[in-house]
Amino acid sequence: MRKLVVTLIVLVLLLVGADFGAKYAAQSAISKQLATSYQLDPAPQVTVHGFPFLTQAISGTYGQIDVDMAEVSRESIRVENVHAHLYDVRAPISEVINNARSITAGRATGTAIVPFDVIKKRLPDGFTVKPSGQNLVLSGKARALGVSVPVKASLKLKVASGGLVATPDKITVAGGQVPGSVVANQIGFEVPIRDLPMHLKITDVQVQDTGVQVTASATNVKFTQS
Repeated sequence: MRKLVVTLIVLVLLLVGADFGAKYAAQSAISKQLATSYQLDPAPQVTVHGFPFLTQAISGTYGQIDVDMAEVSRESIRVENVHAHLYDVRAPISEVINNARSITAGRATGTAIVPFDVIKKRLPDGFTVKPSGQNLVLSGKARALGVSVPVKASLKLKVASGGLVATPDKITVAGGQVPGSVVANQIGFEVPIRDLPMHLKITDVQVQDTGVQVTASATNVKFTQS
């Protein structure tokens, strides 16, 4: 009886080990495929949720796969700490190992940080920016009525089709001799964010101390760029 118990324990451990080994191999394969498809360096960290893994692999359906990317750069715009959560992932086991072209997810959500040093590069010349609650505070000098005047403005961030748009909310011009509306068109700016991995589209934006956090989502997600 004791030998039988020991044998069963060994078999269970072997099965668990095989399951984790297969899971690790699949995660590594998906990571490499995503890195190739979306030109990601370093390659993302992929986590397949659910246990046992092999039953999901055999069925070709995974409840949730997480993809964490340290950094993504597109058109001189860099976003960091990209976390994507993919649900209802469908992938034949052969596709997981060989290529990602047939892997899809029913839906995906994600977040990313746009660092302030990236935002500062989009500012009008001579201006600085800092966070203030859910707005940005812009300070600098603008030309108005032929003279340079100190300007301070509160900007609201909104989601646009091409990324983010910062528009003046409150404008204060030192001295009060020039109305804020005169310089309003000089202090707004855009942060273009396009082609996020896995076809994620920005849906919301929140100002944080470390930068601007964007929330994104997508449906019928492909694991390839095309």
